Amino acid sequence: MTRILVTGINESSKDTILDLVLTGSKKIFPSFEFIDMKPLIKEAVPKKKGAIKKPHSFDDFNVNDILTIKDNINQGLEKAFAKKIKNHLIVSGYLTIRTTKGYMPLFVDSVINKLKPDVIINLEIATPPSKHIDTHAENIRLARHQMTNRSIALSYAASAGCIVKTIIVQKNNIKGAIKELTKTLEFYLGL
Repeated sequence: MTRILVTGINESSKDTILDLVLTGSKKIFPSFEFIDMKPLIKEAVPKKKGAIKKPHSFDDFNVNDILTIKDNINQGLEKAFAKKIKNHLIVSGYLTIRTTKGYMPLFVDSVINKLKPDVIINLEIATPPSKHIDTHAENIRLARHQMTNRSIALSYAASAGCIVKTIIVQKNNIKGAIKELTKTLEFYLGL
C-alpha cells in the first residue's frame, strides 16, 4: 500500500490545495485513509499553556515544553498509523516546529520508519513570495523555513528510502499546483 506525506508551511496553501485535490478526485483515486496532523498538534499542546497564539507558533514554549509537544504528536501519529496503515495512506502534516529559538524536526525516526512514506510531497511558495507578504524580514523567515523543511524532508527521505517531490505554488496560479499535485498522487496511487 502506498504511503504519502504531504507537507508545506501555512503560507503555501497546502491544506486548501490538498483538500481541493482530494475532494475533486475521490471518484478516481483508489480507497485511501487520510490523517490530518492539525488535530494531533492541538491535542499535543500541554493544557497548562493554553492555546497557541499564532498558528503553529511555539514562541511561548521553552525547549522542554516543545520536546513534550513533539513526543505527544509522535505518540498520536503512532496510534493513528497503527489503525490506518492497512490501506493507501495520505498524511497531511508539517516537518518542523518553528520557534524564535530555531526549528525542531517534528518526527522521530521510529515514526518515519513506521510510516515509511513512498514519497514526501513538499508544497512551497514561489520565491519571491506574493505581494501579501509585506516585509523583508517575513520574506527571509519564509525562505529560511522552506529551506529548513527541504533539508528535513531529505533527511526523512534518506531514513525512509523515499523520494522528495517539491511543488512550487504560484499565488497567481493555484490551479497549476492543484494539477501537479493531482498528477503526483495519481502516479503514486497507481493510476
